[in-house]
Amino acid sequence: MEMNLITVGGKTFTRFKLSLKEYNDPNSPYKRILNKYGVTNPTKKSSRFIYFEMEGDWLNKKS
Repeated sequence: MEMNLITVGGKTFTRFKLSLKEYNDPNSPYKRILNKYGVTNPTKKSSRFIYFEMEGDWLNKKS
């Protein structure tokens, strides 16, 4: 999983990038962690990766 900070319209978002293989693996904790924090709908999906975004700086623990 990769995490990046992006700024859109003056707001900071944290983007989580997962490969579909990581996301769909039954032993992978990523799906559980994202669901725990209320991130269920992907922002973008390609043939290899799936992207989720949360408002705030979750990389540096600032919300």
